[in-house]
Amino acid sequence: FLVIPVGMVIYYAFTDYYLLTPDERKFVGLENFIRLTKDPIFLKSFLNTLKFVVWIIPVQLGAALGMALIVNKKRKGNMFFKVAFFAPVVMSLVVI
Repeated sequence: FLVIPVGMVIYYAFTDYYLLTPDERKFVGLENFIRLTKDPIFLKSFLNTLKFVVWIIPVQLGAALGMALIVNKKRKGNMFFKVAFFAPVVMSLVVI
């Protein structure tokens, strides 16, 4: 379930493939990648993805860890926070 799809992706990356005429494939080598690096939209989307990976994911992980530590401590009213954080998980399973 992994090797064949990855192999096909690599093969199609080096060809000029049009879905309406699947029998006509032309090997273009690195031309697709060269065209990709010159595209300004690709550069902008790559930088947006890089910002997301560098900033958003660590902040989200830190906030989740902080909330987990707060909920795990023995305090008065702690059950409210446990229910508030866990209820969306349970409700989504009930809805499905």
